Amino acid sequence: MRTQKRRNKRYRVDGLDIHAKTVFSAEVELINISMTGAYLQTSNRLRIGCNYLIWLNNEGILLPLMCTVKRLLSSEIKPEQSEKVLSVYKAGIEFLDSDAETTARVRDFIGRHKLSREQKFAFEKRFDRMRYELPKRTTAHLNYEEIHTVKNISLCGMLIETKYKFGLDKSIPMELFLPNEVPIKFLGRVASCMSRTDTYQKPVDTGIEFLDMPEPDKSRLGRFITYREAHA
Repeated sequence: MRTQKRRNKRYRVDGLDIHAKTVFSAEVELINISMTGAYLQTSNRLRIGCNYLIWLNNEGILLPLMCTVKRLLSSEIKPEQSEKVLSVYKAGIEFLDSDAETTARVRDFIGRHKLSREQKFAFEKRFDRMRYELPKRTTAHLNYEEIHTVKNISLCGMLIETKYKFGLDKSIPMELFLPNEVPIKFLGRVASCMSRTDTYQKPVDTGIEFLDMPEPDKSRLGRFITYREAHA
């Protein structure tokens, strides 16, 4: 969707309640954990009050847990032999799944990790009340979704409004929600990012190029665009 290569006309659709969903997956480091939540570190910006899906790896068995971010701290670090300053976020999350089976699997996850002798004793006696430190490099995967307003669209891409800048050329699993249609799933490439200055919160106009969109979905998108062109 680069400007010099754009072949398809764009059509404005802001105000038509058309949205796109981005789906992200990020590796996070678990610092400590309890039966009701965890404290983690990530290089990705999370949002307080938003829900995420975290995958705990219990010796090869994946345990998915819905969670919500209750608190968030940000800091900056400068790795050795690098001039670039990186943002790091530490988040306290609360598990939302509380059924008996999930609770038992979280307890098993805690018990299987290398705890100190004191922690093992506390775990056996008061496992439901304490928070347990985890070994360094104990990782998990965090999945999260974000919804964006679509401002204009063509057969080869679209312009969406995001809350922050995405990495240029990054490929992201996405879904496009057209009126009265099943969502269109595709891979989107971040083609451009431009911060706006006309609002206080400074959203970002992000250009997305459609990649790997199935032909039936391309046809549906084409019919929608044809309709918009006829009623413009």
